[in-house]
Amino acid sequence: MKQFIFVVPMINGFLFLATIPCDAIAAGDTSKDADTYAISVAQGFEYDDNLFRLPSPALLPGQKSRSDTMSSTALSARADLKPNRQDFHVDATVISNNYVHNDFLNNTTASGDLAWNWQLGNYWSGTIGIDQRQQLPDYADLVTAERDVNTTRNGLLGLRYWLHPDWALELNSRRVTSRYEAAVSDSLEYDETWYEAGATFRRANGNEIEGVLQHVDGTYTHPTISSGYKQNSAVLRGDWAITEISDLEGYVEASRRKYSGVQSNDFSGWLWRTAYHWRPTVKLQFDAIARRELGSQLDLVDNRIITEGTGLSGSWKATEKIKTSYTYEWLHRDFVDLSAQNEVIRAQRIELLYLPKDYFDITFSIGREGRRTVATNRNYDVDISAITFRFKI
Repeated sequence: MKQFIFVVPMINGFLFLATIPCDAIAAGDTSKDADTYAISVAQGFEYDDNLFRLPSPALLPGQKSRSDTMSSTALSARADLKPNRQDFHVDATVISNNYVHNDFLNNTTASGDLAWNWQLGNYWSGTIGIDQRQQLPDYADLVTAERDVNTTRNGLLGLRYWLHPDWALELNSRRVTSRYEAAVSDSLEYDETWYEAGATFRRANGNEIEGVLQHVDGTYTHPTISSGYKQNSAVLRGDWAITEISDLEGYVEASRRKYSGVQSNDFSGWLWRTAYHWRPTVKLQFDAIARRELGSQLDLVDNRIITEGTGLSGSWKATEKIKTSYTYEWLHRDFVDLSAQNEVIRAQRIELLYLPKDYFDITFSIGREGRRTVATNRNYDVDISAITFRFKI
């Protein structure tokens, strides 16, 4: 299934993975799935022993404690409607976040998405979608300790013409905007416009390979050194079941990005991300991820970063009511023109999910993260523990 995926990191005890599904019905498929609805209320608590990601034993001016406890209350609603070979998807989440010591960070965020996967006859299909994400970013890369909620909005248009039940031509366009609450982060704000053209090969079993040519125009709304960039890429994406219990997904791309006014930040090379999923039994799943991706600090600022990383995770469904998982990730971030800031980040997390009732679950997690770099003022270690109670209505 092809999806445009927007991941919101674990904030105040919650982990949100929101998708705009753009798996428009393939030519000739007239199946009708049932409409679904879901409403949930959640209460989470998270303890963070190094909230502002400082080297030990540093404190910010006026800061009494490196640690803090956050309380988050969330209300979520979701609906999927499938009338007459169409697919309407909507979900929304409102979260109230409150801190015990640093109450100046208290905030309320609203996130959600709306998408229409449409089909006209047996040949034309596409997606129209909008998405908003609000969150208080991780302070590992921010230069301010004030409340600075980030709002990212995405608009998506997608069009497919099915030449054959297995083959389609496609055009996609996406508009992304990112804004910050605090004026000190004006230089991080940006706009991006994406254009894609290509073809998709999809088997009846869902296996899919997609090749596209991509152009991206990026503009910094408050430029400092560079006013923006242009990026051209040739991208091959895939999602393929290797066996009945394993599959491989990811992309490889040849990309060239040129910054206006800062030629030293230009990039030309190969990027990739691949994920292997293995389910040896109905109770066990293992995942391995490797990637080399072009991003910027928080994907926002002028200097570019090449991130190379690997990740391993495993989950075990001990009983119908208990599930455990473990995740480990290693990242190397290359700042290129700021070699003293090249850094290695290691993170691991253990999670326990308990479902005493179909309508109620409890999630408990503990995690540790650390960063090491030549610039010792950027080194940090942090331990995080969280518990969330969720009711489904």
